Amino acid sequence: MKTHIKTLAILTALALATSVQAQNIVGSTSSTSSWLGAPVYQTGLAPTTDSGGTSQDNDNWGGNANGTDTFGALGQAFVVTTSGTLQNVQLVLAGAAATFNVELYNMGAAPASWPSATVGGAATITQYNNLGGTTGSFSGSTGTGGLNLLQAGDQFTYNGASGQTLQTLTFQNLDAGVSLIAGNVYILSLDPTANADGTWWVRGGVPVAAYNTGEGLNADGVAGMQNFEGKTSIRDFDTAVTLAVPEPASMTLMGLGVLAILIRRRQKA
Repeated sequence: MKTHIKTLAILTALALATSVQAQNIVGSTSSTSSWLGAPVYQTGLAPTTDSGGTSQDNDNWGGNANGTDTFGALGQAFVVTTSGTLQNVQLVLAGAAATFNVELYNMGAAPASWPSATVGGAATITQYNNLGGTTGSFSGSTGTGGLNLLQAGDQFTYNGASGQTLQTLTFQNLDAGVSLIAGNVYILSLDPTANADGTWWVRGGVPVAAYNTGEGLNADGVAGMQNFEGKTSIRDFDTAVTLAVPEPASMTLMGLGVLAILIRRRQKA
């Protein structure tokens, strides 16, 4: 009897863990009329405008056989303007339904050459190697390493649409405490679990000056990415990142709380 109870408890715990894991990223769909909330990074003033675009490139995930599951992978490198806790990421997607593994790599402090290119010029960081392997760093035109801040195996399913839609990925549960630091380079990677050559992460052309802080990438190996399609100019995917940022009043209260604790400790000593 005790053995059965213990087995049931283990199975229940595993089921709950699986349930929580599956809910780390929740997807929702809306129109592409505007970004939701107040993004701290965006590729254009609104979806499909400015450095974002309306093109559905013919070399999407189906254009190569790399990535974790060998069905290709696309990524967007970006730098946030303020620090905070990851809340959601918005993407403009179109086409057939597909399920994606999602990774968010922290490449560390942006090199002096960032933004990654002058407007209309060639990317200064053209290659990323060993993603997920070690702490991120830069040397010349190459980035190496970059720890995945999300839970391994995190996924979301895009349900497909005949036209372009705004897909919002909300991070919660085991991904709820992911912090992003202003001035660091991050890479958001979408890695399909099956052939996704009928699905598009919509992209634009060369960024305008106000949004020249990102870089579209595609996989050139299991753990490597290059500037999108190896082209000499930047191609940004329509993307926005929203963080939960502590209000100044909250930060002041937190500081006062820490000060009070230190004072009490000194008095006791």
